[in-house]
Amino acid sequence: MKMYEQRLYRRESFIRGLLSYEVKYENTDIFVLSKSDRSDEIMREIRRLRKEIMDYSIKSKNFLTSLIPVEVGQDAPYIVKRMAEAAFAAGVGPMAAVAGGISEILGKVVMKEEERFVLENGGDIYAKLDNEIILKIFAGLSSPFKDIKIRVMKEGAFGICTSSGRIGPSLSFGDADAACVLAEDAFLADACATAAANMIKEAEDIGKALDYIRSIKGLMGGIMIRDDKIGFWGEIEIV
Repeated sequence: MKMYEQRLYRRESFIRGLLSYEVKYENTDIFVLSKSDRSDEIMREIRRLRKEIMDYSIKSKNFLTSLIPVEVGQDAPYIVKRMAEAAFAAGVGPMAAVAGGISEILGKVVMKEEERFVLENGGDIYAKLDNEIILKIFAGLSSPFKDIKIRVMKEGAFGICTSSGRIGPSLSFGDADAACVLAEDAFLADACATAAANMIKEAEDIGKALDYIRSIKGLMGGIMIRDDKIGFWGEIEIV
């Protein structure tokens, strides 16, 4: 089993004063850093969100499989509407926003009781801290950037989501080692990370992917990695 599949990176994740724990239900696998254990609240919300998505997919047969944006009805659940909105903004299918979207909704549940937290869902993060967070971008064990870390300075809540054509289970039409996008909206960050990763088929496409994320209203930064090339933009500092 690969390191990513085992999520060994979680062993290196810590913030002083915060507990670390996991919440798993079916194929949803959440890692949390917070002052108190919020497993029960998170589990209830995961079950509710998964049921809403699956129930809606019975009405909209292509919601789970479409690779392009899908119109949803006014009666659609909140998570479905937000996934659809992000998909239209990014030009991808709605499921491209599901991991980041679940991270954001679960994070807001935690945020009702916690001033500082990090919530990660398969590499898609929603966090709220009082100063900064340093994150390691996993671009593969053979990448010259395998040890690269970034600093995000932000007091409010934000999402930072990553897509890859080489690592992890997510569908990608590109060949990026990592396409990472920062935004206050984790639904949008996730959808746009997918779109950016789709664009990167070789190292020369990094500039095109960065131009794309610059063009999307609401995005705050990004970092793109392919082979021995890297590009970044916005409110991200490499450390």
